[in-house]
Amino acid sequence: MFTQSCFIRKNSDKLRTDLDHIRKRNLSQKRMPILVSTFDYFYSVRNSAEGIENMILNGLTDCGTNEELFLAIAALRDDTDKDQWFTDGANWEQCDRNDWIDNISSLCVGGRYNYDKDGELSESFHKATVEELIDHFK
Repeated sequence: MFTQSCFIRKNSDKLRTDLDHIRKRNLSQKRMPILVSTFDYFYSVRNSAEGIENMILNGLTDCGTNEELFLAIAALRDDTDKDQWFTDGANWEQCDRNDWIDNISSLCVGGRYNYDKDGELSESFHKATVEELIDHFK
């Protein structure tokens, strides 16, 4: 299930297509100035100071106009790693598979990642938190 709600102060065909890819749904609604992604739904809303304030008060992360940040937060879920960002604090990778371990195994060419004494991938890599995503994409 998706775990984070967020909104972006823009709405474009490309952004809706990218969100469709993450959410596996078709967003065919009219374009409004703000695109909102909630736990199991996304939609467009009109831009108003009161509406934005209510979204923030209800725990939605304001991504401003940052599309990368919006899509990274909208992708956060607890039942798959696909489309989510992982970091060890210095390196960042977006998972293109359902499981991070399968994904990272395909990326470990040329000693780019740290392994422990047992040959296991360093546990320093983890799914990025909302705070880490905000810091990374701003």
